Amino acid sequence: MGWEKLVAQPEPTVVSVVREFYANSIKHHDYRVFVRGKQVSFDRTTINQYFGVPNINNDEYFTAIDDCNFDWDKVVRHLCPKGTQWKRNHERLSKGFVHSQLHQDSKIWHHFITASLKPTTHLSDVSKDRAGLIWAIMTGKSIDIRFVIQQSIENGIRTFVPLLPHPMLITMLCKNAGVVWTANEEVLQPRRIMDNNFLMKMKDLDDESATEASFSRPQIPVQPTTQR
Repeated sequence: MGWEKLVAQPEPTVVSVVREFYANSIKHHDYRVFVRGKQVSFDRTTINQYFGVPNINNDEYFTAIDDCNFDWDKVVRHLCPKGTQWKRNHERLSKGFVHSQLHQDSKIWHHFITASLKPTTHLSDVSKDRAGLIWAIMTGKSIDIRFVIQQSIENGIRTFVPLLPHPMLITMLCKNAGVVWTANEEVLQPRRIMDNNFLMKMKDLDDESATEASFSRPQIPVQPTTQR
């Protein structure tokens, strides 16, 4: 896939820069935002160049899930043991299922996705969109990761989320655009590399332990924590 940089040693994250990026992005134009006087782009080309992947013109993943006739039941059949069913909302639409219902290989991809592509704090549940992405990866569909990451960033901009998504990526995009910060600004160091050894351990953990251990990227709350 050429996604090596998604699992490489994470870079440090500058908390104030990430918060400023998201605060200013509410009124972004064409995926460009000013941070400390520098224009920072998070458009398709910039994200793909950062990760060293080509632009995908035939996004089989999005084409599939965007089809109103897409068979979501085949997703759960592929990812989970026989008999597993979607949890459904009051309109009987597929919503998700419990993480423990995933096959072992599917669990590994779920941890990868929640750390690198679609961050979340609710690892005990597998949402419909994350299930679709796991299915696309495991069935070899072409995926435009720019779209996936942009969608995640937009969610952080437009809706309330407890943690700001992709802080490491935002920090590096700002750095590449010439944004500077001082030595006394808060910096979060990465926790671990998401290598094969780490992922193989993850598949054997129960949901509670996996939730605690899975984050390989720094986590930044939307608002600073008040010290008392």
